[in-house]
Amino acid sequence: VLTGLGYGIFVYSQFSTFAIRTKFIVVAITLVLVTVVILTIFISRTTQDTIVEETGQRLSAVSDAQGLLIGELVGRQVNALLTLSENKGIQEDVIEYNNIYEGSEVEIQQQLDDLEATWQSAEESDPLPQSRLDSIIAEELREYQELYSSNINLMVTDRYGGVVGITGMVN
Repeated sequence: VLTGLGYGIFVYSQFSTFAIRTKFIVVAITLVLVTVVILTIFISRTTQDTIVEETGQRLSAVSDAQGLLIGELVGRQVNALLTLSENKGIQEDVIEYNNIYEGSEVEIQQQLDDLEATWQSAEESDPLPQSRLDSIIAEELREYQELYSSNINLMVTDRYGGVVGITGMVN
């Protein structure tokens, strides 16, 4: 750019000394260069705008398609879990666990806190985890897990959040 500018200043300052033929050539070359620069800028802007617009449309189409796929996957998972939640055996066992708690809400929360502390310090072979791993609900969960292997670890809780059945230890 600086070289072209320097050359332009030189030609402009010497223009009056050029022969008429040279003047026509300089004017013609200048017009061609100006036209080429203007066209280059115009084409560059147009191309850039087109590329940005097409890229946006393609990204939008891809995100829409991915959103639909994820929505379908989540829908299938929800339907599968709804089927599991409608299992009468699980429902009855959870109702029994819900009725185990006695006392006020504060006393029940204290019982849950005690269970949580026991659970956090327990090994898988301890009585509390074993009772939840060997329960009928845990068996149902494992059967479900065999059908839907993408579910790594399943857990059913009572209405207070106490663990009723689980397929594996989670701390």
